[in-house]
Amino acid sequence: MTMLSAGGEWLRTILAAVAVLWLSGRAMSEVFGCLDGRRPDLVTSIGLSIAGIPFITLFLSFLQVRVTRVSLVGACILCGAAVLLRHVVRYRFSLQRLSGGLWLRMLSHSRSVGLWLPIVFAATLILRFIQIQNLVLPAWVDSLHHTLIVQVIQTQGWIPEQLMSYSPIPFYYHFGFHALAAAFGELANLPSPQAILIFGQILNAVVILSVYQLTVKLTHRWGVGIAAAMLTGFVSQMPAYYTSWGRYTLLAGMGLLPITMTAAVDVWRNSDQPQSGLRLVLLTGGLILTHYLAAAYHFCFLLALILTKATESRRTRWLYRVLALSAWSGLGLFIVAPWIVKVFPYLIPAVRIQVMAHMTFSNPTALLDRVGYLWHLVSRPRSWTILSLALPAIVVLLARRHSTRVLVVWLIIVASLSNELLCQVWPFRAYLIVICLFLPMNIFAAESVLSLRRPLHKMISSSLIPSFALVLILITLSVWGFTDTIMIVNPDTVLATPADIEALAWIKENIPSNARFMINVEHWQYDVYRGTDGGWWIPLLSHRATVLPPSIFYGFGSRRYVLEVKEVAEQIRAIEGCTPAFWKFVQEQHVTHIYIGAKGGTLQPRWFDTCVGVWRVYMGYNVHIYEIGEVAETVSP
Repeated sequence: MTMLSAGGEWLRTILAAVAVLWLSGRAMSEVFGCLDGRRPDLVTSIGLSIAGIPFITLFLSFLQVRVTRVSLVGACILCGAAVLLRHVVRYRFSLQRLSGGLWLRMLSHSRSVGLWLPIVFAATLILRFIQIQNLVLPAWVDSLHHTLIVQVIQTQGWIPEQLMSYSPIPFYYHFGFHALAAAFGELANLPSPQAILIFGQILNAVVILSVYQLTVKLTHRWGVGIAAAMLTGFVSQMPAYYTSWGRYTLLAGMGLLPITMTAAVDVWRNSDQPQSGLRLVLLTGGLILTHYLAAAYHFCFLLALILTKATESRRTRWLYRVLALSAWSGLGLFIVAPWIVKVFPYLIPAVRIQVMAHMTFSNPTALLDRVGYLWHLVSRPRSWTILSLALPAIVVLLARRHSTRVLVVWLIIVASLSNELLCQVWPFRAYLIVICLFLPMNIFAAESVLSLRRPLHKMISSSLIPSFALVLILITLSVWGFTDTIMIVNPDTVLATPADIEALAWIKENIPSNARFMINVEHWQYDVYRGTDGGWWIPLLSHRATVLPPSIFYGFGSRRYVLEVKEVAEQIRAIEGCTPAFWKFVQEQHVTHIYIGAKGGTLQPRWFDTCVGVWRVYMGYNVHIYEIGEVAETVSP
């Protein structure tokens, strides 16, 4: 896949990524750092960027202040000037310090980390881009509504009140990723699908940095953090596989979640320092705007932290820390209260407790189907390897008073809420916790690997051989994972091919703007239908209408509208050629063209090649576009 053809475009993309994921957060962390004189670290700056940009976007949207490319560039210049000025004041603009190791100090607190962490991050980033080399558009179903939302934010310059998907739909979706991708796309001058695809892979690599930070915060060992980062970047199936699903909002949430959890631990340990609390406030608010379920996971972590520490602190001190943690977290809720108030009526119906016992035992087939799907998500040799390494650490942590034990308690809480056997608490779902297990499991597995150093040292008198053996184990696992995940994108989740891209560009140049396409459709979930090939992308890339809305987001519309779309989709799936039913559908839905993409579906080209009143106007590699003429009026029943 050719995404960027010139060095200038690469440079602009890199600068845009740095501006969106680091610069704004660095400026904010400099402000927080001024309160205690500490230098802000890279991961905290990234977390503040991921959390801060959605919050700023929300604030400007309520004020009806439109964000443009010019204003984004201006904001980047101001942030850059603020960071530079802070360095001038702090370092007196020492040339030696600027050139001799400032970037190392930003990355870490030791030279060893400054060497290993950038290498692991760079290798992960390279792997992530290799994994999408054959993608021309973001994969699968969710990618279309992510693209739609990003396009709307870029066009309007703020968060929309309603999302037009052929019908007004109230917008109450978490939008943190979309605000970030829109800003990145504007700065990099990329179309929204390519901006989502590229930014998503960068964010996927950034996850290893947040996992590293949380690991070091809990274990106080940078070696365990590096091991956890390597397992997350190379060996673990998730979050790399999120790309195949187009689960970019969950990706952003799981990237921000460990940083927010780290901030919570920081507040617990330094409850009398306001700068720690202020960081938690912004990170908590940003996490809520980025992903609702990830925010729920964070509050479960707060509960786990309080319960775990109940037996480790004096009661007075414990109560004081609980109050401090609750106060700062509550303030994080308060700063996004306008958004919470807006979306609350829409989200509250999805929050419920459902007794599953009678359904489980009365319908064993459905239970086996759910278990089979969960098994499919985890049944990979790499996943079992991580699990086998993690289980011993979990057992040891439960028996000892170790700070990482909080992750075990957190996992128990979340898993209990997500069970689908006896009593399910919505929106917690079993498959969601399964695809988020990489966070605690990779940390536990890293602890197990590093814990082997002591027994190896006792067996071997040399102090270098045990360390070398552990490094060799991690590198072997990483190489295995690297080679095994290069083709991680599932071909079945790829809807558009290069041939579709050429056809969509041709449509934009040659088909009238009032055209309306019939495309291949398939049932998705509940009463919602999806497209099966590149034709579903026509409204987003070619700006021509299709009979099926350009995302599953129409399912958030009125019940009547959803059923109307369902009826139309079922009529398409019932078409079996150039029959009277086909012509009736064409007349009722005002269809002017037919698109059959490379991935195909129920519509067959042979039906229309000999159909009177329909003629082919474009043919690519397995892509067929037909135009329906006025003769249809004379041959229809």
